[in-house]
Amino acid sequence: MRATRQALDSMVGALPLPVSEADLATIRRFHSEFIGQGTALRFRSFGSAPRPFYPTYRELLLGREREGQLGSYIVREEDFRRVKALQASNLIVPVVGDFAGPHAIQAVARWLEERGVWVSAYYTSNFEDYLWRDGSYGTFAKNVRALPWTRDGVIIRT
Repeated sequence: MRATRQALDSMVGALPLPVSEADLATIRRFHSEFIGQGTALRFRSFGSAPRPFYPTYRELLLGREREGQLGSYIVREEDFRRVKALQASNLIVPVVGDFAGPHAIQAVARWLEERGVWVSAYYTSNFEDYLWRDGSYGTFAKNVRALPWTRDGVIIRT
């Protein structure tokens, strides 16, 4: 586990974006959860009661499309290799910060533009609900528009 943790810290340290000690602590905590839970890992929100109806990682991996076929990226070798190549090239970018603020998304947009990289998919989870509640959704939308999008780019929402 120590070697894995050192490799993880090394990869995170090589990212072209600043990572604070608090960020590293969160990444380590998440990593430990993945190691400990394996495919039984289930989303949970700290400060809230566990939600047994949330699917496990295993259930997500074994999920089926409407036509009945398995839908995970690990089903087809070509899909797995594509995701693996994106990750190895640091093209799957988790963003931490205030998405309606002046820095987080805009910094990613600048970094992508400098490298000629285009956004084809943007996963928002459910945080948009919180932005609506506090009145900052418009600023978030402006930030997302600043990203260099592919012609057929999509926003993936829960």
